[in-house]
Amino acid sequence: DSFHPIVRVTAAAGTGKTTTLLHLALRCIDLNHKQLTYVTYSKASAVDAQTRIQALLPDDKKNCIEASTLHSCAMRILSKQSLESELDQERGIIFEDKFRKLIAEVCNDSIESYLSQAYHHIEIMDKSNEKGRRKRKMKKAYDQVIFWLAKSFNSFCIKEMTLEELKDEKNAFRHYYPFKASIFKPGEVADKLGFPLALYSSERSYKFY
Repeated sequence: DSFHPIVRVTAAAGTGKTTTLLHLALRCIDLNHKQLTYVTYSKASAVDAQTRIQALLPDDKKNCIEASTLHSCAMRILSKQSLESELDQERGIIFEDKFRKLIAEVCNDSIESYLSQAYHHIEIMDKSNEKGRRKRKMKKAYDQVIFWLAKSFNSFCIKEMTLEELKDEKNAFRHYYPFKASIFKPGEVADKLGFPLALYSSERSYKFY
């Protein structure tokens, strides 16, 4: 019914909500809709729905309905809308892996400076005499800093904050990670990655990020 395009199925668990929605999707195909997306919240549910859809659809229409998670659906839409370049200048779209590479490219000197004492600590504390092992530890530490920077940028983007507020080291809300987390406590992430806790702290990290 064109006057009621939204259908809500509300029922207790195990009463057939998914089956009802799947059959509604099949009915849409019968009414000559060419392509449908069945969106769910978990990968397991999407796989289950796709399996059941394939079993119900005739061979010539098995590609008419695609089940996916909400995140997968969103990423597919962004991929189709973005330009061939890695960064869509008009929409400002850049994906996570490319975003981290961009951070590494732009901030490399600052990151290396921040990590210099951690690198020195790793070389002193690693008794294995395996150069490759030390390099892997340093790479993990570097990747962790990239991750922290990405989280800080993401936090800034979702908050109503000016650049001046972001630069203000006294602003406790300029980012939430890792300043408010237990990252720099004994036995936690930074300690395991080789950051000497006598030299690194949440406060120092907060100023850097």
